[in-house]
Amino acid sequence: EKGNIISASQLGMGDDWPLELHVTVTFEAVDGKTRLTLHHSGIPAGQMRELTSAGWHGSLDKLAEVLAKT
Repeated sequence: EKGNIISASQLGMGDDWPLELHVTVTFEAVDGKTRLTLHHSGIPAGQMRELTSAGWHGSLDKLAEVLAKT
């Protein structure tokens, strides 16, 4: 009825992981290019915040590689 809801601990995220996080993505024109700013709030401090940051950086680096080829 409410979907396939699982807990954060079932995903290996720990019991302090919130059920909801807030991600804001802003696009801004700068000197003929586009600046993407991403703000991800609500992530508990510590290793999971560091891993989340590394994941975002890795994904955006891959996006930059794809865009550079087009």
